[in-house]
Amino acid sequence: MHSTYIHQIILSVLAGDATPREHEVLSEWLAQSADNQKEYNDIVKIDQITQRSIKSTTFDVNKAWERVASQTIAKQQRQWVMPLLRYAAILVVALTTGIYFYMGSDVEKKTIDITKINQPTLVLANGEEVVLDDKAFSIEQASSTINKTTENKIKYEAKAENKVKKSINQLIIPRGKDYQLELSDGTKIWLNAESELTYPSHFDKDQRVVTLKGEAFFEVAKDINRPFIVEVDGVEVEVLGTSFNIAAYANDASIATTLVTGSVQLTPDKGATEIIKPNEQYTYNKIKKESHTKIVDTGLYTSWINGYYTFKDVTLNEIITKLARWHNIEYQFENNQLKETRFSLSIQKETSLTNLVDILNFTNEVNLEIIKNTIHIKQIN
Repeated sequence: MHSTYIHQIILSVLAGDATPREHEVLSEWLAQSADNQKEYNDIVKIDQITQRSIKSTTFDVNKAWERVASQTIAKQQRQWVMPLLRYAAILVVALTTGIYFYMGSDVEKKTIDITKINQPTLVLANGEEVVLDDKAFSIEQASSTINKTTENKIKYEAKAENKVKKSINQLIIPRGKDYQLELSDGTKIWLNAESELTYPSHFDKDQRVVTLKGEAFFEVAKDINRPFIVEVDGVEVEVLGTSFNIAAYANDASIATTLVTGSVQLTPDKGATEIIKPNEQYTYNKIKKESHTKIVDTGLYTSWINGYYTFKDVTLNEIITKLARWHNIEYQFENNQLKETRFSLSIQKETSLTNLVDILNFTNEVNLEIIKNTIHIKQIN
């Protein structure tokens, strides 16, 4: 079998667009000898090299591939270098405004301990972690461009041709931070503290699916041909074009979806599908496997995206839980009865923890004291 032909098949397999017959030919060729298997492994290594980061602001693709090829079987078979370069031109990118070099591809999602990071972090498909500080950057993926200004926002811009295999990205927001994201379809998302969103670099033709842990507000770009689906712990939320808030923290017993505009279809695990209307909130108890819908003031559940936390006749336990995430602090109640003490207040998210404690203490209902990194909530004697 001519070497150029088999190399073109290997490149097609790596690119994810090989035909069933090409897969068969490759399998037969690999079974012929150990040398063929080694040759295949060498080409795969080249593919893996494209997924590594480099510490450079400029990059010459042709020179890089010449260096890689000189250390592989291309020493004996130069005729397959040009097909490989054509493959590289599709998958390899060089940045001048950033310092990242990688090939987007589906890989196993990386697990990051959210308590171990202190800045919003973008995890690319190859596992590379990009800390989202004040610096602006632009990252080229095979199917999209990721742009970040100095503001707390990143934006995905889809490229005209999305024939390459989509890559999965993660945006992880630690305690004390929030962040904005615009997906490739134009959907805008606000992520609250201690939250994580997993999403593709571009969407398939039939649907748009993301996975949420924590809390986020969505403004979904309307697309009647592709429903937008948010997968959370125990509930699937499906929309076409609408704005809504989802609170789905792992430690909370319930998941709450609050609809501002449009309509939302919710399907709990092993439960009946429900549709909610604007100004309605759907809650699903993960422990009891029960759901409930009620009319609410949506501003109480979406004010956080405008820099406020607004509470109306809410238990102190719920208030402290949210504020602890924002201020990255622990809390401890002297007794469980204190958790049920109810308050109404509206405070800026940037209010200092000391001032916040003073405000709650002013009510003469409870006594809060900060000791090291913990708020101690006690009964007033």
